[in-house]
Amino acid sequence: MKGGCANVILTDRVPMDAGRPPVPALLATGAVHHHLIRAGLRSECSIVVETASVFSTHHAAMLLGYGAHAVVPYLAYETCRQWRASARTAALVKSGKVPDVSVEQAQKNFKKSVEKGILKILSKMGISLLQCYHGAQIFEAYGLGPDVVDLAFRGSVSRIGGMSLGDLQREAEAFWAKGFPERALSKLEDYGFIQSKAKGEWRGRRGRRAAGVRGFHLWWSGVERRAGGWRRQAERALGPLAPLFGCRARPLR
Repeated sequence: MKGGCANVILTDRVPMDAGRPPVPALLATGAVHHHLIRAGLRSECSIVVETASVFSTHHAAMLLGYGAHAVVPYLAYETCRQWRASARTAALVKSGKVPDVSVEQAQKNFKKSVEKGILKILSKMGISLLQCYHGAQIFEAYGLGPDVVDLAFRGSVSRIGGMSLGDLQREAEAFWAKGFPERALSKLEDYGFIQSKAKGEWRGRRGRRAAGVRGFHLWWSGVERRAGGWRRQAERALGPLAPLFGCRARPLR
């Protein structure tokens, strides 16, 4: 910054090395944002994030909320290109089930949908300008430990603690390793981020729509009412998410 640099570009577009997973984009953005604040240089530059991990409105909104001035979701744009070039899409266009759009238009549609989604988030919060949302950190963290919050999300509330930097590293390494399978995949794995899948993201027992909704309500009502036995009930309902919510941690005071 002192040498005249006006933009800091954070990118995970790195050579594909099975042993070197990139740092999660939000963690890197928050860490750089707060480092520049401590150094008194934050107002001297803009942060641009080029990442493959942004494919929904929430991802972009989080990066903006923790200091990014611009987001380049290059993998999402590439996905739009491959979608339009695929034989299946060509067949759907030919049958009239999908409108005939160019690659550029498909990418513009994605960009517009993310931007409109961010505007919707702002409007629900009563914010009229993106400038007021940028870097505001109007979030509460669930499942992040104090070392992570102090490094990248300082000022955000994290009532229950959770994953440490070491935990995030192991998670990133495990996810990255799936991109280098021993045998070629016939199709990409669906992790159930959008729709519940049997082997995807855990969403509670008996096919509950959201992950541990009932368990979370039990946990929160127990915290508010100091109800006896709430911890064991919440632990049963949350299943593998129980340690995340501190169900086996210290007793209430």
